[in-house]
Amino acid sequence: PNIASPANGGTVVLASDPKLARILSGDIEGGHAYVPRDSEVVIQFRDQKIMEVSKVALPIFQTHANNLREFEILVSTESPTSGFSSVGVFETQNIAFVANPYQEFVFDPVKARYLKLKTRSFWNDGGWGYLFALRVFGKEAGEEPVSNEFAATPGTFSAKQEKKPAGPLNLALNDNGGKVVAGS
Repeated sequence: PNIASPANGGTVVLASDPKLARILSGDIEGGHAYVPRDSEVVIQFRDQKIMEVSKVALPIFQTHANNLREFEILVSTESPTSGFSSVGVFETQNIAFVANPYQEFVFDPVKARYLKLKTRSFWNDGGWGYLFALRVFGKEAGEEPVSNEFAATPGTFSAKQEKKPAGPLNLALNDNGGKVVAGS
């Protein structure tokens, strides 16, 4: 179940913009929050219970320059303002999966009383974009395990992995930030 849903006890406790509270409502037809990069929303789970979270899902309804591109998920068991650690940085695909517009992002199960979503970039390379909805999947800590064995279906992604070089780093490579500049 979507443990962030108000029907399941999820609530927005903090947000950098009050409009972000609507992302849990499920009433997203034609609605969205238009927010700047680095916007944050913190969700508290039912009765402030510690949950084991293993997946989030965000919808992309159509290819659009203002769609969310990159976001970070952080969790805390302490408070809505402290103790957060990053679960991962994720990137959406700027396409709509017709059968189900929700793109799922899976990660190793983590314990959380609070979950924070932080917008990092939008497909328009600008500072503002759309956030439609957020679903969070998991279970109450101590319950039977929720399988994280997902079929390889379109729209299921893992956290972006930071590359750690085994040896010397070639700074001239494009992947490492190198760029060709015009000379004189």
